[in-house]
Amino acid sequence: MRFEPHTLVRGSVHLLPVLHGQLEFAQLVVQAFRSLEPRSIAVELPRTLEKPISLAVARLPQLSAVRHRNGGGERVYHLIEPADPLVEAVRLGLQKKVPVHFVDLDLDDYPDRDEPLPDAYAVARIGHRAYYEAYLASPWARRQGPEDVRREAAMAARLSALAQAPGPVLFVCGMAHADRVAAQLGGAGISPAEPLDRARRGGVSVVNLHPESCREVLSTWAWLGADYERSRGATLGFAAAREEGEVEAPRVINLFERVGRTREAPKREAAHVPAHLPVDRQRALLELFREAAIRYRATTGEEVKPYHRRVWLRFLRNWAVLRGRLQPILFQIVVGARAAVDDNFAYELFQLATRWPWQKEQAELPTERLTLEELHRSAELVRFRPRQITRRLRSMAGRPKLTEKDFLQGFENPFSHCSYPPEDMALERFSTYVQKKGRGVLSEENRRVEPFTASLLDGIDMRETLRNWHQGKLYVQELRKDPGNVGSVVVIFDDESERYPWRITWLGEMEEEGDMALYATHPLQQVVGPGICRSEYGGFLLSYPPGRMSDVWSDEVFEAARTRAERLLMAGIEYCEKRLIAYVAKKPPRGELKTLAGRFGKKIVYLPIGQFSPDTLKRMRVFHVLFGKDKRTFAKDYIW
Repeated sequence: MRFEPHTLVRGSVHLLPVLHGQLEFAQLVVQAFRSLEPRSIAVELPRTLEKPISLAVARLPQLSAVRHRNGGGERVYHLIEPADPLVEAVRLGLQKKVPVHFVDLDLDDYPDRDEPLPDAYAVARIGHRAYYEAYLASPWARRQGPEDVRREAAMAARLSALAQAPGPVLFVCGMAHADRVAAQLGGAGISPAEPLDRARRGGVSVVNLHPESCREVLSTWAWLGADYERSRGATLGFAAAREEGEVEAPRVINLFERVGRTREAPKREAAHVPAHLPVDRQRALLELFREAAIRYRATTGEEVKPYHRRVWLRFLRNWAVLRGRLQPILFQIVVGARAAVDDNFAYELFQLATRWPWQKEQAELPTERLTLEELHRSAELVRFRPRQITRRLRSMAGRPKLTEKDFLQGFENPFSHCSYPPEDMALERFSTYVQKKGRGVLSEENRRVEPFTASLLDGIDMRETLRNWHQGKLYVQELRKDPGNVGSVVVIFDDESERYPWRITWLGEMEEEGDMALYATHPLQQVVGPGICRSEYGGFLLSYPPGRMSDVWSDEVFEAARTRAERLLMAGIEYCEKRLIAYVAKKPPRGELKTLAGRFGKKIVYLPIGQFSPDTLKRMRVFHVLFGKDKRTFAKDYIW
């Protein structure tokens, strides 16, 4: 990365052109300060706000806002955040005991300007000098109003006075003014006249920013700004301020080791370990995704796959290019997460990306909530529709706090576990769909289509007739022997991973439910409520009618099976009272198993798992185990 500052040198004054509110230019200020070691610092900020801004900067990393009213009585806010080059210059001066001078005019009627400049991230790739020279060649650099003339004359006059003392002066100002101020400083020893300025401004105050406002109003999204704050401290040798507690997540207790088993802890990237400057947006973006994936796994029990990240990054790249940017903005990052994974993941990512870890609601200053509208910034709305995530948990805030003893209700009885009826109904609907699909596959195989000659057979095949309409022929179909019905359904999500040590056989409680054998993650890995656990299928078998299945996992009849999937399939053949067994998996079964089914007058219908909706499979894969049927009365408060 090319974070080498380019300054305009006029005598002892070094002008550093920046863009306001941009992380990359804040890093350039640090680099310029370390290489130049200036005697004093000047910033493009009005003198009348020097004391309140200095007070707000001294509070960093706690965020503040300086507020006052302009000549029209409208309230104006100046947000003080670390990833701003002017704030960084003032902060360096305060921390390094270097005098800081505010040299700008205090104007009420300065117009708002939105210049379509290239993404500031380009500075990290092409360098500061190339970026600034490209800006000077644009028509925006030549735009100058009467307010600009007054401000630039004042800044040049005050800088001329500062330049009289020995030692370099670092002046941090916007790109729109740097070249013209430098031109005025380049005169033959003649100091420009200083325009009249307001001596002081009344009604100025500093307020503490509410933690929830940090999620909305920061120029640099909080995760990236926090990375900069930590890396800045490590680079400059400042002790890191204490961070507030992590975002509260739904409570999940892991009791897996208590049942005499071990499991490998999930690999976690050290996203918060401070590195040295510069901070790269791309690396911070990947760290944010990894951390959100960890929280998503903990709260939903579902994995974020590598292809999810590829889809997300491709989505962000394409959208950023369409908007004329090199890197995505926060709105694109969150919406992209929802498009690549789901609303739950987008919610977790948003919570991490917008949390400023040092902010407190209680402070020595009055706390105020700010919105983008009050700061005169544009806003875009994102609505989350998570599957009941945290809303029910938050609605339970008024209830007595549960202890670990409450969460262990019913665990002492190993025969008390049961399923959650709404999930049973969803699984039965999916099984019915698989049965119809399997029967349809064989029906299609048993159908014969031929051109019409002497007999209509079993009727006209409209699809084949339309497909060959150019031939001018009718096609008829002959439906051969009925393939029969499906009596067992075997679904295999994952047969190779060792993440699924729990094996059990359940009998159906009602006529429309089938007997079930399954292997899954151990329920005690995720205890989400009193006697309520969340688990994830590796594979399962459903066989109809219910009430006939013995324990599949201890039955010696199935010892010839090589894998768990084969054991379920052999049990499906054994307990199937119909002719067909539907087998959904990534790979078809071995030929020996097909032969085995044929000996019993049955047939295995293989359905590739890729034919089914990924969203449907993801919903079906997660289920809950209740330790006691009494838990069904309140399980809905803990299950999403």
